[in-house]
Amino acid sequence: MVLRLAWITPLGPRSDVGAFSRNILAAARRDHAARVEMLPIVQDNGPRHFVEGPCLSLDDRFDADLLAAFDHPCYNLGNNAENHGRINRLALERPGVVILHDVVMHPSLAFAAFEAGKGPAAYAALVAAVHGAAGLSVVAESGVLADPPRPAFLPWETSHAEALPLIAPFVASAAAVVVHSAYAEARIRPLTRAPVLALGLPYDQKPPLEDAEIAAWQEATRRTERPLAVAFGHIARSKCLDLVLRALALAPASLRLLVAGRPVEPGLVAELEALAAQLGLAGRVAFETDVSVARLQEIKRAADLFLNIRHPNTESASGSLVEMLDAGKPVVVHAAGCFAELPDGAALAVRNIADPSELAAALSALAADPERRIALGQAGRAVARRWSGSLYVARLLEFLAAEGTTIRRRQGIHAGRRAASHAALAALDPQDEAWARDAALARLFLSPLLSGAGAPDPAPFLWLPGPLLRGLITAGLFGREGDAGLIAAVDWLLATTDRPGAFRAVAQALALKRLAEGGPPPEALPPEVIAPESLPLLAALTPAALAAGLVTVLFGRLPARAEIAALAAGLSGGEPAAAAALRLLDAEAARRRGLPEAERRHLAAIAGGLRGAWEPGVPDAAPLSAEAPLVPGQGLEAALRGAFGPVGVDGAWSRSASATLALRLPPAGEAPRALGLELRLSEALGSEARIVLHGAGRRLAAPLLPTGRPLRLELTLPAGCRPEDGVLVLLDAGAAAPEAPVIEIRGVSLLGEGEPAPPPRLPAARRIAFTPADPLAAALLAGPWYALEPGGVWSRGPVGRLRARLPESAAALLLELRAEGMAAQGEKRLAVRGNGALLAEVPLPDSAIRQVTVPLAALPREADGRLRLDLDCGTAANLAALGLGRDTRDLGVMLVALTVLPEAPA
Repeated sequence: MVLRLAWITPLGPRSDVGAFSRNILAAARRDHAARVEMLPIVQDNGPRHFVEGPCLSLDDRFDADLLAAFDHPCYNLGNNAENHGRINRLALERPGVVILHDVVMHPSLAFAAFEAGKGPAAYAALVAAVHGAAGLSVVAESGVLADPPRPAFLPWETSHAEALPLIAPFVASAAAVVVHSAYAEARIRPLTRAPVLALGLPYDQKPPLEDAEIAAWQEATRRTERPLAVAFGHIARSKCLDLVLRALALAPASLRLLVAGRPVEPGLVAELEALAAQLGLAGRVAFETDVSVARLQEIKRAADLFLNIRHPNTESASGSLVEMLDAGKPVVVHAAGCFAELPDGAALAVRNIADPSELAAALSALAADPERRIALGQAGRAVARRWSGSLYVARLLEFLAAEGTTIRRRQGIHAGRRAASHAALAALDPQDEAWARDAALARLFLSPLLSGAGAPDPAPFLWLPGPLLRGLITAGLFGREGDAGLIAAVDWLLATTDRPGAFRAVAQALALKRLAEGGPPPEALPPEVIAPESLPLLAALTPAALAAGLVTVLFGRLPARAEIAALAAGLSGGEPAAAAALRLLDAEAARRRGLPEAERRHLAAIAGGLRGAWEPGVPDAAPLSAEAPLVPGQGLEAALRGAFGPVGVDGAWSRSASATLALRLPPAGEAPRALGLELRLSEALGSEARIVLHGAGRRLAAPLLPTGRPLRLELTLPAGCRPEDGVLVLLDAGAAAPEAPVIEIRGVSLLGEGEPAPPPRLPAARRIAFTPADPLAAALLAGPWYALEPGGVWSRGPVGRLRARLPESAAALLLELRAEGMAAQGEKRLAVRGNGALLAEVPLPDSAIRQVTVPLAALPREADGRLRLDLDCGTAANLAALGLGRDTRDLGVMLVALTVLPEAPA
C-alpha cells in the first residue's frame, strides 16, 4: 500500500528548509515511488523552488479538511514566522507528524506577538504558562513589557531564548516528532508523549562541489599566502559576526574574511562594516548581501575555511553546517547544541565566545597550516555524507510504518474538537488520556497568539496559579511591574473575585485604558457584564483611565471623550478619587439606573476605597511615630492595603503572595527615614525566601529571609519622602510563591535619625544574653541578623550591627562570640568597629565560643553616649554548601552575650 503524506513546508530560497524539502520530495519520487506519495502544501514567501508534480498553497483559501485525505500531515516547523507561521498554526489545529527544524521557537512567537501586532500580553502569557515565574521574571526584567516599552535587552535575541524555549506546546500536541540531532532528541523527548525519530540532515540538498574541484582547492590552498575565511547564510546577530571581526583583528593580517548572505536585521551590515573599520580591517573584510546560487558555488570553491559560530543556538540541526562540511573545507564552530556533536577531527570547535582570543587562536592555526585545513576538510566531508535524501525518506517511512497506529489515533483529535473540555477529549481518546490533555493545553495557550485573537486571553486566568497570574496582569497586560498600587489592586481582585470575574474586570480595565488614551471605543458593554472591580485597577493608572471607568461603571454606559477629559481634569486638579466616585454615585444619572440596594452598597464600598496613583500622599494611611509602633489592635489594621485575612493577636496574613502597607510619616527633617518591619514568612515558601521590597515608588531591597519564625527588617526610605505625603510599601514574595497566604505583617515602627525614642541604654556589669528569654536583646539588634536562638543570634552575612547607649562608666565591652566554617574556610578575623572607628581586630580560630574584650578608649564620642557597633568577620559560611551540615543560611558571626565593663582590663 502506498502511503500518502501531506508535506507542509516552505519551498523557496528564503528558507533553508525550502532546499531541504525540495531534496526530500525529489528523493521520494525518484527512489521510493512504490511506497509513498508526497504532496507539497507550501507556505510561500517569495519565489519557489521547482519540484515535479502538483503543489497546493497554504494561504487564506486553503481548506484544512483536505488533510483528511492523507495518511499523515507532515509539518516542517521553523522559527521564522514569514516562512513557517501558517504551518506552525496548522500543526496546532490538526495533530500530525512534526518535523522540527528548531528546538526553541521563542523568536518566532515573539515575532507573532510584537511584530505582527498581537501585543506583549499574549507573549507574556505564553512565557508564563510554559516557564512560570522564572520566565515571566526574565521578560519583565528585559523591559519589553513596560508601558511604554523600555527594552534593556530582547529576550529572543539573547541566550534567554535558548534557556526559555517555547517548543513544548508544539511537540506536546504532536502525533509524532522528527528531529535532526541527538542534541534535539535529548531536549524534546521529556516534552512529549509522542513517538520521536532522530534523523540527520541530508548532504545533497544543495549543489555539491565536485571531487575534482575539491582536489584543485587542496593544491591551491597549499600555495596561497592569503587564505580566505567565509561565513555564509542569513546575516543575523545569532551568527556572532561581531566576535568573528574582533577575532580576525587578532589573527594574522594575511587572513581575509567574506560574509555572504541575506541580511535579516535592518542596519546590522552597516553596524558590522563600521566595526570592521574601527578594528582596522580595511581590505581584509568584504560583505555580499545578494548572493545567487551560482555565486555561492564560486564562494565555496574559493574559500579556504568556513566560520559557523552560533549563539544562541536554536536549531535542531544546521543546514549551512552540512553544506560547509560537504564542501570539503575546514569549519570552525561554537561547541554548543547540535554543533557539539561533530566527531573530533571533523571540525575545529571553540568554547569561549565571550572573549575573541580563543577564536583568534583557531583562525591563526588554520591560516598557518594548509595540511591541517585539508585534513579537517576531508574528515568533515565524510561526516556530512552519512545522510542522503533517499536514506532520510527510507528511515521516515520505516518509522511511520512502525508507529502508524499510534500516530493515526492521535491525528483523530482534530480541529473540530479543540474547544472540548479535558474530560471530553479523554473520552474521545481513552487509550491516551494524558496526550489528549497535553494537546488541549497546548492549543489553549498557543492558538490565541498564533490566530491573532485579541488580548487578554482567558486561558491564563483559568489555569495559572494566583501569584503567577498577578505577575502576568501587572507586567504583561499593564506593563507596570513593581507598581505597589497596581499590585495591591490586583491582589485584592484575585482574592475577592472568582477567575472569570477577574478576567472580566481586567479585560474591561484594559479596554477603558485604551479608550482613555485615545484609542477606539470598545464594543458596547451590556449592563450585566460591567465589572465594578475594574475601578481599583484604573485608579492605579491615570486620571483619564479612572474617569472612563467611573462613567462606565456608575452610569452603565461608555463615556464620550469630552466627558473623560472633564472628569480627568477634576481628578488631576485635586479632587480625591474616592470623593469623585461617591459624588458620581449620588448623581441623577447613576440613580436612574435603579440598581438594587445590595449593588449600590457594593459600588459605594469600592468607590469609597479608591485612591488615584497620582494623588499626593496617602491621606487615609495609618500615622506612624517612633513612640507608637503600629501593632495589632493599635493602628496596624489601618495600614493594611489589598487583601488580608483578619488581624489576630500576632498580626495579619496577606491573602496573596504580596502585602502592601500605607503609612503616614510624622514631621521631621530631611534625613532619610528607616522603618522597622515585623513579619513572618510561611514555611510554604521553603526554608528561605527572597522578598522584594518597594517603597515610595522604587525598589528598595531584595533580602533572602528565613521562613517560619518572626523577623525584623530595617528598611531605609529615600530622602525624598515628605512627611505629609506618606508612603506605600510593598513586600512581594514573587510569582513563584504558592497560591496561599505567605506573608504575615506583625508590626511597623519608625527608626532612623531624628527619632524621639533613643536606642536602649546598656546596663553596666550585666551580662546580656542574646536569646529570646532576654528582653533587652532584640532591642539592641540593628543590622542584618537572623532570629534570636537559645544559643545566640547569627549575623545574616559577614557583618552584624548593634545600636545602644553606653553608661558613663563604660570602659570596655566583653563580647562572647563564635563563628562557623573554619574547617573549610580557614581562620577568620573579627573586626570590631564602634561609631565607624576600628576598636579591635582578633582571630576566631575555631567554632568554640570566644571571649573578646574591646577597649572603648578610641571610640568616637556621640551625643547621649550612642554606640553603633559593627561586628565584621569578613566572610559568611553556608554550612550546607561547605558540606558541614544542613543549614543553608549565610552565617557570619554569632553573638552569644555582651557585658559592659566599668574598667578596662590590665
